[in-house]
Amino acid sequence: MTELETKFLLARGKKPRKALRRLLQDLSWAGFHIYPKTTRLVHDVYFDTSDGRLRHAGWSLRTRHRSLALVLTCKQLNQSDDGYFERREIEQTTLHEQPEMSTLEDGPVLMLLRRYLPASSELEPLFHQDNERSTFVISHPDYPRASLEMVMDQVRVDGPKRLEYVEFEGELKQGPIAFLQSFSSVLAAEPDLVQSRTSKFHRGLFNTSGVAFTSDRSRELMTPDDAWSRLGTDYLAEQMQALTAYEPYAYEGLHPEGVHQMRVATRRLRAALKAFHDVLPEEKARSLAAEAGWLCDVLGAVRDLDVHLEHLHGYRETLPAERSHSLDTYERHLVSARRKARRCLHTALDSGRFRRFRLSYLSLQEQAVSLDHADGPTIRTFAHGYVPRRLKAVRKDGRRINADSPPEAYHRLRIRIKKLRYGLEILEGPYGRELARATRSLRRLQSRLGDHQDACVAEETLSAYRDEHATSGREKRTFNRLIKGERDRARKLRRRFRADWDRFETESRRLKKLF
Repeated sequence: MTELETKFLLARGKKPRKALRRLLQDLSWAGFHIYPKTTRLVHDVYFDTSDGRLRHAGWSLRTRHRSLALVLTCKQLNQSDDGYFERREIEQTTLHEQPEMSTLEDGPVLMLLRRYLPASSELEPLFHQDNERSTFVISHPDYPRASLEMVMDQVRVDGPKRLEYVEFEGELKQGPIAFLQSFSSVLAAEPDLVQSRTSKFHRGLFNTSGVAFTSDRSRELMTPDDAWSRLGTDYLAEQMQALTAYEPYAYEGLHPEGVHQMRVATRRLRAALKAFHDVLPEEKARSLAAEAGWLCDVLGAVRDLDVHLEHLHGYRETLPAERSHSLDTYERHLVSARRKARRCLHTALDSGRFRRFRLSYLSLQEQAVSLDHADGPTIRTFAHGYVPRRLKAVRKDGRRINADSPPEAYHRLRIRIKKLRYGLEILEGPYGRELARATRSLRRLQSRLGDHQDACVAEETLSAYRDEHATSGREKRTFNRLIKGERDRARKLRRRFRADWDRFETESRRLKKLF
């Protein structure tokens, strides 16, 4: 069976029942007839092998109880950038409590599993989710023989962090696709709904693992004597794949890690375009690096507010219960700012500019693949020019840092460390373990300096909000306490920085000998 659906997520913080009433009213005004069907609780468990063979083959496996039996469902996995999903779905009923290939009765699901999995494979539960599903049948007089089923799913996925979201789906049961498109246009006009880019399976798996992309490790097969342009081609392709993999999660915004990981991939892509500029078409590489900078800025605006909101929960824990409510207005301020930043992100990812960015990259990739690698410098040649220069700049700035240095000096050092670290990560494949310890040391330093920068920015943000919005003396005292807390945190991080720096100095001497 093939299903065709349109799916939309309810913006975070909006009330499901209120959104449903508004949607039903707007559908009615658009001429649709709505018939409530059922509301029921659904418990789903997703399975795969320990090495993820089934999902790598493009399928998910879900179990759900129906009456006295267990229904196994395999669904094709796909993403969407237009809100429509067309997928094959295969079902089979079993009397067993969980799927096992050795005991499962013959049927279409077992046939599919045998096609992609060895007979000895063991299926393990990945995650489970609970869902309150309200179902409606939708028709329209302009499409007399057409019908679709609309559901409102209130989903909860348990994991390291609980994920909760509301999704509206419309599945075409019979009739032309124009009927589904007409229905979808009503949902697209709702101000609190965002088009879905991925599936419940992908969201649950991402919430459990935090990973949507895994490198193919092809760079590990290279040596320092291979062509620098060949390494550049592989690394740029890897970062663009990561950017594309995390884009649906950044767009939907259910988990802050989606924006963070897409931003990291974009930064690495930008750094790589600059690192490989001398072996790439220069003008196109420079233009793409500038566009990656634009994308980083859009993602960064959302990421900064995600971090501020995470800090807010910690602030509440440090305050007495009777003063915690002083942050309610500040939280609404941050949520409103985040909503605006997310609208800007949606506009950017839906824009022709972003599409041109991806197409320009593919064009650059085609040109890079066609390069004559034999005529260019080797990885070793580049590394012996790039690493010492970056390392010297980091050591020079780091040795100047002391407890009294201004935040700008720490931030400047962090940027230099990040550039050196990205360069070493590019070289990690050909040089292997020789760079692993130095990269870990840089990552620790960058994390410490990142926390310091977060504390400084938080102090500035709290101070600005206090000066502009805090009215009562009680509220000002609350913010003064939080500002002092962030100032103290930055001071502690500056003290800890010195020990991290001393460890890096040891590794930097090894790096200097290597290059």
